Amino acid sequence: MKKPVKFVLWLAVGVFVVLYAGAMLNFFPFFTNELVAGEILFCTFVICVVVGICTAIILSRLDRR
Repeated sequence: MKKPVKFVLWLAVGVFVVLYAGAMLNFFPFFTNELVAGEILFCTFVICVVVGICTAIILSRLDRR
């Protein structure tokens, strides 16, 4: 399997695990009265972390060139 495909699959698995764990912990860091608001905040946080990780990987590979 090629590296980019493998990376995307592991990233998807990681995001799924984090979202599942967040749901089990009632979206822990975001205490709100409405479940939907906490879920949206948690998913936004996960997306920001994924974008940050991907950006760091891209920048590190560009520095190698």
